[in-house]
Amino acid sequence: LLICGLVARQGLRDPLRRAFTWNTLSIVSWNLDIFALYYFTDAASAEWWSRVFRIGICLAPATTFHFALALSESGALGWRVLLGGAYATGFTLAVANMFGLLVTNVTPHRWGWYIEPGPLYGVLTASLVIFLGLWANRVWRAYRHPISSRQRVQAKFWLLGGLIQIPFVLTNLLPIYGINIYPLGNVGNVLFTAIVAYAMVRHRLMDVDYIVRKGVSFGLAAG
Repeated sequence: LLICGLVARQGLRDPLRRAFTWNTLSIVSWNLDIFALYYFTDAASAEWWSRVFRIGICLAPATTFHFALALSESGALGWRVLLGGAYATGFTLAVANMFGLLVTNVTPHRWGWYIEPGPLYGVLTASLVIFLGLWANRVWRAYRHPISSRQRVQAKFWLLGGLIQIPFVLTNLLPIYGINIYPLGNVGNVLFTAIVAYAMVRHRLMDVDYIVRKGVSFGLAAG
């Protein structure tokens, strides 16, 4: 969330910063959804807060794909239509989620509560798999055929972060479908965030280094 704020502070007119902000907020919401299931001891509270933060999960496939299109500068009509379909699916699932059509209940596990999928959860799973695949396609293309050295560096770090994060994220789906292993999506998010933070500091990714310097200078002056 801090990284998101630093990038958004530079303004959301730039398509890449705007897409990064929405994607990061959906990842934050995803983490809070899992946190709610682990934190609350009573099923009602865990289910309610998980349902609220699940809105971010519903939109995560679309925001992830959106960022890949912005990074690779894929502006062709076909990609824009796919992006519109991704957001339409995400918002539809978000509304269905609030009416209990995505998750029917929560059940106890060794690590806390976990969800029981409803009739539309398969749509969310399919959306996640499809748009993560399209994300990989666009970021890989930006890395292999960049229009600038800067785009290649950006794509390299996001590709590295995604290759580490995605397998961890997919483990969150396994308990839903009866494979009783500990969901490791949050671990993947930590590793992904560490890679992005390193790239921002070391390689001036997203031009956030200026904001960091400005913030430190302001803090020292205020002290």
